[in-house]
Amino acid sequence: MHWYQDMSTLTIVDETEQRSDLASRMEMKFVLPSRDLRMVRRIVGQNCLPVQYGTGISTVRSIYFDNATLSACNANIAGDSQRQKLRFRWYDSPRPHRDFFVEIKWRRGLLTGKHRLRAHSEADLSQLAVHDIRDEVGQQLPADYQGIFLRYPDSVVLVQYRREHFVSRDGQSRVTLDYDLVFYRQNPRQRVSARFGHRWSDYFVLEVKTRPDMASVRKSLLFPLHPRWSRCSKYVTACQSCGLV
Repeated sequence: MHWYQDMSTLTIVDETEQRSDLASRMEMKFVLPSRDLRMVRRIVGQNCLPVQYGTGISTVRSIYFDNATLSACNANIAGDSQRQKLRFRWYDSPRPHRDFFVEIKWRRGLLTGKHRLRAHSEADLSQLAVHDIRDEVGQQLPADYQGIFLRYPDSVVLVQYRREHFVSRDGQSRVTLDYDLVFYRQNPRQRVSARFGHRWSDYFVLEVKTRPDMASVRKSLLFPLHPRWSRCSKYVTACQSCGLV
């Protein structure tokens, strides 16, 4: 674990080494009709164990960053085999207050993973402009992550949804159900804005995350379902819903 701190009130800890499950994995996504959510929840609950965080159903909010030409978004749409994206993520509050995560997600072919850094502020951040929070993070971010941080300077969209967590009985794999998705355009707003949301209410996203060598396990986690694997980026869907691409 590495700590990075200067004279400011923000402290960042890199959790990547702690979370080996994030280092390299296969991530399969399935976009399914909302009417099937209850049935899928029941099946996943039979094959896996529910994981409780707080009330058990998290509200996830992420701000995605990109540049003026939306390079990260367009790389995903084009299906580039090697790409990255940058986001700030927090849970169960409309705006980040004292704790949030800086996440750099990467893809190389079929493998994906993410670097996750926990940020904690002694001061309440909820009334600050996003670019002020970003400037503070940038001053303390480790050198290894500065390249992508500088490449994607603009807050583009806020993605919000409810998430239920499950883990396989051996603890090696994770399944999540994401629903009630809402997308909010951020540019040109200064603070985190949840105005004029675009709801994606007809579908939900089922995600299965396993080690690359666990193809047979992935099938057992969803048995007897055999859904079709979908290409689904919440960031791209948000940009499309908000009319940015």
